[in-house]
Amino acid sequence: MFRNILVPLDGSPFSEQALPRAIRIARLTGGTLHLVTVADPDAETEVARVTHGPLGTPAGGGASAQDRRLQAAESYLAGVARRIPTEDGAVKVTTQALPVGNIVSTLLAELTDQPQDLIVMTTHGRGPVERSWLGSVADGLVRSAPTPILLIRPDHQAEPSGDDAPFAVPGPFQNILVPLDRSPLGAAALTYAGGIAKLAKAKVHLLHVVSTPSGGAFPYLIGNWREEKAEPELVEGARGDLEKAAQGLRDDGLVVETEVRILDHPVRAIGKAAGEKGVDLLVMSTRGRGGVGRLLLGSVADKVVRSSPVPVLVYRPAN
Repeated sequence: MFRNILVPLDGSPFSEQALPRAIRIARLTGGTLHLVTVADPDAETEVARVTHGPLGTPAGGGASAQDRRLQAAESYLAGVARRIPTEDGAVKVTTQALPVGNIVSTLLAELTDQPQDLIVMTTHGRGPVERSWLGSVADGLVRSAPTPILLIRPDHQAEPSGDDAPFAVPGPFQNILVPLDRSPLGAAALTYAGGIAKLAKAKVHLLHVVSTPSGGAFPYLIGNWREEKAEPELVEGARGDLEKAAQGLRDDGLVVETEVRILDHPVRAIGKAAGEKGVDLLVMSTRGRGGVGRLLLGSVADKVVRSSPVPVLVYRPAN
């Protein structure tokens, strides 16, 4: 699991904040990091630096603008790759600059040509022209990519490290929270949560939120969310489902805790549980639907990703 890891970069320090986590996962799996970027049509300064010699003469001869942009992108990726610790041979790195084009479409085409086990990226980033494509790119990939995506919100207060400084690699995840909505689509995230937990020897927390109508209608709820069941019945049913899911993970040697919370706002319940349990990773499916007492993981996952201070792994199951 997770032996081929795609890391999209946009040339900014913000996007590079995804790399420490990607490196850690690759070390655990003995995997390969595939660093990719889509050539930037506006990176004229970098293009000039890469394609001209010391006297200002073109180094690439009569290279086209597209070729110069690709050369600039390749030079950037090579510099990033040099900062990844690979001395022990546990992590392998490849780089690829992709032609200028729609970024989401270009990355999806790359995933079709070269399937990956995991994408690791920040939720947004900024480059020399204040571009912020990774926000919309992350959103586009979450909605369309067949690959699990580990989303990391960049720290805008962090001081950029030097151009040649190796990336500092964090420790493995220790506490993983998996919100479930009692649907097969919601439960699809368990495979990935269990895989990471086994690699990292982490504890898994399974959570179900019974949403009560006391807080009024929720703007993000879709479809018919009313269900003709008494609340105690919902709670007991949820506990039974969580215990069944937990037993499968426990049979695989994992430490698993289950909890059912009654609250009128699933996103708030997830955030509160994550803080109380010292969670350092959330794992969610991006779709799932049910009645009262079930998380609608499409919209809930979106809100969790936008608010979570810890990485969130999202997975869009097939129809």
